[in-house]
Amino acid sequence: AFSYGVFFMRMTDTLYHRLPNLVLGSLAGTTVLGLFDRSLYLSTMTNTVLAQVYGKVGFTIFSKVKDQPEKIAYGLDWNIFFASRVSFAVALVVLLFPQTVLVGALGSQWGGATGMFRGFAGMIAMLPVLAAIKHGLMALGGTALVTWSRLAAIAVTLAGLGLGWALE
Repeated sequence: AFSYGVFFMRMTDTLYHRLPNLVLGSLAGTTVLGLFDRSLYLSTMTNTVLAQVYGKVGFTIFSKVKDQPEKIAYGLDWNIFFASRVSFAVALVVLLFPQTVLVGALGSQWGGATGMFRGFAGMIAMLPVLAAIKHGLMALGGTALVTWSRLAAIAVTLAGLGLGWALE
């Protein structure tokens, strides 16, 4: 049952991550898609780095104590505490100095994406926290909740696309 849950979770996860690129590339063109993609890439770096802790280490430990929800809750408290401190600090830097971070990381040709990159500050703050919760749910065998949340996000994206199309 867990294998099927992970399979469907990964299917929705892939669609969840690829849908914005597909929509943006087809509606706005490759220039806007490039600016979005590089801004998104930098925005997910904090989560990628922190995932080594709460993803690989945390999930391994959580899956060993999966019959002890109080230990998983304790581990999640520490994971979220650590992830939120790091991600909130990075998000604040991006919110206050987006051009400095973007140009410093990618070069001056990406300076046009400064506004888009600043818009990702909220995602930078919350993505590691949500990912830590996702790994805790997976350790408890709660793949259905993760799948449903991804489906809801896909539905909101499609509804926003439909609304935008209708309102031109």
